[in-house]
Amino acid sequence: MTIETELPAEVIEEMAKAMCERDGFSWDAESCLETGNGDEPEQQREYWRDKAEAAFLAIPQMLTLKDDPGSGGDGEALSARMKAAGMYSIEEMLAEGKPLDKWMASTEVQDLPSFEAWLLRRYREFVTMQARYELGDRDKGDELYEWVNAHVGSFADVLANFRAALRKRREADG
Repeated sequence: MTIETELPAEVIEEMAKAMCERDGFSWDAESCLETGNGDEPEQQREYWRDKAEAAFLAIPQMLTLKDDPGSGGDGEALSARMKAAGMYSIEEMLAEGKPLDKWMASTEVQDLPSFEAWLLRRYREFVTMQARYELGDRDKGDELYEWVNAHVGSFADVLANFRAALRKRREADG
């Protein structure tokens, strides 16, 4: 599948408008009071035009990665590109012993019960932040809103799977 590398301005405009409105902002704003973060309306529209163009330009790359027969579905091609760009490969990122590993792990985590306590504390921190957004104490337009929600989802997933593993272990131990 081949995609042109240039789109007519009207297509970019329609994509930008759709993206803007999907995120809950008014494309047709007439003053900075009607935009998402107080920018001038044309500034907001230009922001979304840039996002739409970037999204469009990313499509061929995404299709290449998806259809790359050398990837074997496990990211080999992506890892090779990461290495060529001076990054850690996916495998290296998953392995132990990276230089920053010793500073990333909490010193309080010594065993499974202390990991569970740490995990519950971190999950509580993010759920608390999320509740403040949902109850209106914080503006959902804040750039951290999605970051907080992503962390809530991640910690919830880890906690659910950790508890499932503990439960299976207890059942196996009798």
